[in-house]
Amino acid sequence: MFVAAALGFGFIGITVPAQTFLQEKTPLGLRGRVFGNYGFLAIVVTIFPVIITGTITELFGPKFLIFTLFVLSLTGLIIIKKYGEEFLRNGS
Repeated sequence: MFVAAALGFGFIGITVPAQTFLQEKTPLGLRGRVFGNYGFLAIVVTIFPVIITGTITELFGPKFLIFTLFVLSLTGLIIIKKYGEEFLRNGS
């Protein structure tokens, strides 16, 4: 539950500033087009993870999906811990 809440706060922390920036910088006559495209792109980006996780859940069950997400998260954490500091120091 903690991870889900943290991801939610992270998502809002990105979405709210992006929406605010778009509202401030978009001319009034183009807002419908800009926000229509923004909504379309948000749907397109989120539909693939939903389809993939739904398929994995149907084929192997929810426990396998949760285990797979755990392994991917742990792998990402290990990679970040191993190479993150070097990346920040050198820029590559």
